[in-house]
Amino acid sequence: MTKAEIFVFGCSLVLLGFLLWKEWRRMNRSHLPWRMWATVIAMISFACMALPLYYSRTETRPALRTTVLLTEGFYDDSVAAFLRTNKNIPVYTLDETLLAAKKHNAILLSDPSDLPGGGLHIFGYGLHDAILNELPPQPVFFHPSNPTGFTAVHWKPLLPGGEKLVVQGSFTNNTSAAQKLVLSGYHTALDSVMVNPNSQRQFSLATMPKQYGRGIYFISAISKKDTIEKQPVAVQVQEPKQLRILLLAASPDFENKFLRNWLAEKGYPVFVRTAISKNKFSKEFLNMAPLSADRITTAMLDKFDVIVADALELASISKGELGILRSYVIQKKKGLVIKADSARSAFYATQFPLVRADSATHEVNLSMADSSVKLPPLTIDQTHIIKPQNGSRPLLRDRQNRSFVSSALYGSGKIVLSTLSNTFTWALSGNSESYQAVWSEILNTAASKESSPEQWQTAPLIPRVNEPATIHLYNFHHPIPQGEIEAASVYFTGHYDLPYLWTASFWPKKSGWQTGIQLNGEPWYWYVYAQEEWKNQSARHRIAATQLYLQTNQQPPKALDPKLQNEKIPVKKLWFFLFFLLCAGYLWFENKYYNR
Repeated sequence: MTKAEIFVFGCSLVLLGFLLWKEWRRMNRSHLPWRMWATVIAMISFACMALPLYYSRTETRPALRTTVLLTEGFYDDSVAAFLRTNKNIPVYTLDETLLAAKKHNAILLSDPSDLPGGGLHIFGYGLHDAILNELPPQPVFFHPSNPTGFTAVHWKPLLPGGEKLVVQGSFTNNTSAAQKLVLSGYHTALDSVMVNPNSQRQFSLATMPKQYGRGIYFISAISKKDTIEKQPVAVQVQEPKQLRILLLAASPDFENKFLRNWLAEKGYPVFVRTAISKNKFSKEFLNMAPLSADRITTAMLDKFDVIVADALELASISKGELGILRSYVIQKKKGLVIKADSARSAFYATQFPLVRADSATHEVNLSMADSSVKLPPLTIDQTHIIKPQNGSRPLLRDRQNRSFVSSALYGSGKIVLSTLSNTFTWALSGNSESYQAVWSEILNTAASKESSPEQWQTAPLIPRVNEPATIHLYNFHHPIPQGEIEAASVYFTGHYDLPYLWTASFWPKKSGWQTGIQLNGEPWYWYVYAQEEWKNQSARHRIAATQLYLQTNQQPPKALDPKLQNEKIPVKKLWFFLFFLLCAGYLWFENKYYNR
């Protein structure tokens, strides 16, 4: 009991005792028992009117109506079996294509909030996040289907120039015949892998794009001569920035010659300065106008993005020129690539300590840290490798995890050190793709990255028609952005913890490349897939979203129980008032007409 209830109960007992004592002391003792009882009943009724009183009961109510919701991919047999054991259950769907098939007399709903709230059984692949959030609160039961074919896939939709397109994922083959997965583009098969019958396999297919800009590749599942599934892979390949290269060579050699030829062939502006004797140089200007370059000056270095230099050449130039070059890297955020067989006492020795390795000529199997490119073996006779160091990042390693090319920050710029002196042998043996991949990685790592004031991304990886897509904008300057996609305005909401991150929802109405307008007026592009494309990938996303919804938003199933035990029902105070009025009236009447 609360303090208020104890107070009311105590006051009622005191008042009851006082009234009973008054009745007992009255001279006229007629009707004394009746007066006593009337006084007791009146005070009990008065106290009951002041106190909150309840009683419990078990009440039987009819169960709330259970409903069935059909989504894409549902098993017809499972739904039929469920309806046989649960008679007269209404069946709904939010998908017009399922309604057209007239499955189980489903009723089409345009708004998920129109579903009854008595309990929902979802069959198929489930619903998207945006639709799940609109469901009325109720118990939800999920009967998921298992998609086959391409059940998971991933690739980078935006590729830097010179980087391979790698399509990875998982494929489920539930047939009795083997299937071949083929990556193709521009009517040419580019890579393939086999999947055994009745098995699931993770796959990785790769190719080097030959064109820049937007393009469509395809990944197909082929059984014998039949194409079981064919899905598009939309990719944008960025045209690489034409880095301006300064090549300082200590002497003519094949490594510098092949590098010079490859840079010139790719259209890079290149200045090659090769030492002939003390203070005498051979100069070549490729894809650029000649300039005064007898000495290394700040004015000369301002015309280049990356310096590629032999360690011997850096050791032979004057201290003044070396100081200018170091300041150029530290302060101007430029890159320096050094080809060295030993660091000796050079200024970069602390970032790249070299240790002696095998001196005998041998083959090494190298791999790039951030690429799927498989490099052929390289025969080397060098005696030094780069010792791992805090703050450095290996770019080229062998199977023993020994580093042959590594990078490190140097002030605002970056230094890349390479101990390889014969990468040109890849180009000589016909492996020009490996040569290009390695040197593209070295130069792009050394070059400074230009930060864009705004970056646009979409999610999920495979947006489809009539399904919600999330637009992410990383904006570092504009206070309240407003975007535009296909001539429709897009309004963003900010992120509380990340002020530069903005998100918006967009429902694409057509498939193909979509054009957006950035805040600076420049266009950006993203691809929307048709409803029949990548169904299994979308199915996996919806299955995961529905299962997560069940874990976080599930209502207790007791709402479907027709029996509610121990229900607390408040006692109506009218009856106590009537008893109090009757007893008080009797006491007044008896005192007025019989107390004489």
